[in-house]
Amino acid sequence: MKNKKLLAIIVIAIIIIAGIISYLVYSNSQLNKEIVQKEEVIESIMLAQTQEPTANVSVASSATKTATKTSTTTSATSTPINTKSDEELIAQALYEKFSTDASTMSYTISKKTDSAATGGITFTEGGGGYFVAAKENGLWKIIADGNGVIECDILDQYDIPASIVGDCFDSATGESRER
Repeated sequence: MKNKKLLAIIVIAIIIIAGIISYLVYSNSQLNKEIVQKEEVIESIMLAQTQEPTANVSVASSATKTATKTSTTTSATSTPINTKSDEELIAQALYEKFSTDASTMSYTISKKTDSAATGGITFTEGGGGYFVAAKENGLWKIIADGNGVIECDILDQYDIPASIVGDCFDSATGESRER
């Protein structure tokens, strides 16, 4: 009788242990599936951010609009044609200049011509200032940024019109001047 009770306890213990092991294996496989899914989402987000950033952009007094990713198209000779707007290209230049993206920086474009632009930048962690961009060989480049007066030499080098930046610092005279 004692042997039967002992055998029954052992069998019940084995069944309980097998159930616990089965549950743990199942739970672990579910967690692994979730981790793989989250890693795939993270990879796709990182890929999207490194390909072409998006930004909130406002031009002068117009309503804020969101710059969206735009793909490049190819012609019969397979030469890429840039279909991005100037605002998107300026955003890309800002993100590259400051090694950031739309999640940590926003900007506005207050004045713009076909080859020059100026505006403000704000960082989510605080701080900000102005920027001046110039279009050179079809690409936008940030040529000045900060909080002070821009050097006249830089503006002259990129032919930035006075309508975009009206005052500058003349290093030859050591004074600010109107352009």
